[in-house]
Amino acid sequence: MGHVASAHPHQSQIIGFLLFFFFSFGLKAQPFDPFSAGNTTPTYAQIVGFYDKLHQQYPTITRWETLGPSDAGFPLRVFLIVPPLQEPLGKELSNLSPIRVLINNGIHPGEPEGINASMRLAQNVLTGRLKWKNGERFSLAIVPVYNIGGSLNRSAHSRANQNGPAEYGFRGNSKNLDLNRDFIKQDSREAQSLTRFIAYFKPQLFFDTHTSNGADYPATLTYIETQWNKMNSQRGTWMHESLTPAILRKIPSKYGTVPYVNTLQETPDSGITCFVEGPRFATGFTSVLDIPGYTIETHMLKPFEDRVNATYAFLEAGIQALLDQRDSIPSPHQLRPKQHFLFNWTVDYRKKEELKFTGYEAEMIPSELSGAPRLRYNRSKTWTQKISNYAYAHATDSDLVPSGFVIPVAWNEVLERIVPLAQALDSSSVKWIQKDTVMLGKMARIVDFQTGKSPYEGHYLHSKISVQWNIQTQSVRAGDCFIKCTASTARLLMETLHPRANDSYFAWGFFDPILQQKEYFSDYVFEDLAVAWLKEHPSLKSEFEAEKLKHPEWVKDGSGALWWVYSHSSYYEKTHKLYPVLFVD
Repeated sequence: MGHVASAHPHQSQIIGFLLFFFFSFGLKAQPFDPFSAGNTTPTYAQIVGFYDKLHQQYPTITRWETLGPSDAGFPLRVFLIVPPLQEPLGKELSNLSPIRVLINNGIHPGEPEGINASMRLAQNVLTGRLKWKNGERFSLAIVPVYNIGGSLNRSAHSRANQNGPAEYGFRGNSKNLDLNRDFIKQDSREAQSLTRFIAYFKPQLFFDTHTSNGADYPATLTYIETQWNKMNSQRGTWMHESLTPAILRKIPSKYGTVPYVNTLQETPDSGITCFVEGPRFATGFTSVLDIPGYTIETHMLKPFEDRVNATYAFLEAGIQALLDQRDSIPSPHQLRPKQHFLFNWTVDYRKKEELKFTGYEAEMIPSELSGAPRLRYNRSKTWTQKISNYAYAHATDSDLVPSGFVIPVAWNEVLERIVPLAQALDSSSVKWIQKDTVMLGKMARIVDFQTGKSPYEGHYLHSKISVQWNIQTQSVRAGDCFIKCTASTARLLMETLHPRANDSYFAWGFFDPILQQKEYFSDYVFEDLAVAWLKEHPSLKSEFEAEKLKHPEWVKDGSGALWWVYSHSSYYEKTHKLYPVLFVD
């Protein structure tokens, strides 16, 4: 494997920005009461003040920690209700309960139900209003507001299709990134801070709180259960067959809880499909770590207070259902080298279930603006029937897990993202090459791909990627990084470093420089070299003659013939489209 060592230049990471920002920007505000909020969600200053006060009141069983920086310039914070800790979080987790839950709020601050509901939940737990059955040595972590910049950007009009609250935050963060598309690519400081915490904290249950978009229907509460068979583990099966049914039984029927209404066509009667979230999404990222996750989506047109209550009900039910089953939670999935990794999941239209659903009658009426037909839901007319629910996903790709990957030190943007996560999952997985050496493995040359015509979350995303693999020995230099595929890291490494994966770092464009050729030829110079090269390589000349028969246009324009010879000769640069990550056998 070559000469390796555990020390590395990327080990240190920024812990947070200066705390005086809290005061220099005037973050003092009137206290906020989550029990009488009505149509109001707190400002960022009120959120900070609320958790400051709770920590002051219960200093022995709470922690109010900084996870790292945010793009807004304020530290990203987490509030923990925990058994007493002897050391700061992040340095010592051994005193935490093995049962851990993480709630993430305000990823889209215009969808703030979880912010209110989590404040209420924390206060109820600490005051004794809510007592968890089987909750001994149980740790609850709450990110009060993840998108701080979006929370500070308040208005009453950015969510035109939403009924309240009176004011709310904005979807984009301070860099106008959608943080629920950033978990794996980590362009934001928020994603870098939170993903590393998740990898260290390793919760058994994760919640991400949202408000729905889309169709109108009577239900107040919908949810996305992370695509359980995508987890390909006992935990995924346990989540779907045991945990989710237990949660749903505990939620009051008045909320009409149904799976997220991701319609096949415009209206729910056409049927719904599961939402297959890749690791760019919050619950898609946690599922890569084999953490069951739920996205809570309350209906946008219901009164805000009802949506807060519904979110609270799901959180309480979910935590209690987990605690009820604390002794039967399966261990995390163990994916190891030489096993098949399934990836690039999509809705499986070969399987469907029947879902009893209540909806509003949909009708087409003339638009007052244009006169064209427009959709309207008639809330005075409801229907109840079974609709098709395509609740399953299937993988469209697979590959064997290698023993590890070598990433050249030059690719710092990739190393800055993947190394801290791999270390958080398994501290022994990352080694830095100490001396120049040679390793055997396989490397991919990019054959074809498609690129979006418009930027998506700051990138021109690649898709439909095809590669050609070659087994070869590769020179590895001192300073390059070897990351071992262990039971804890293998899934994350395959999702990020396999070039064909939909959310790989190649797909996001972090390896784009390899796609640009650096050296070329002049036709009049290379013509003579090409003829000489073919004479010196008879078998190649035979291939060329056969290829020439397929291209009669070469007679009028010889550039194609010259390119063919050039690309098959030693003059062609070997690194063009060569994916630089070595898959070590």
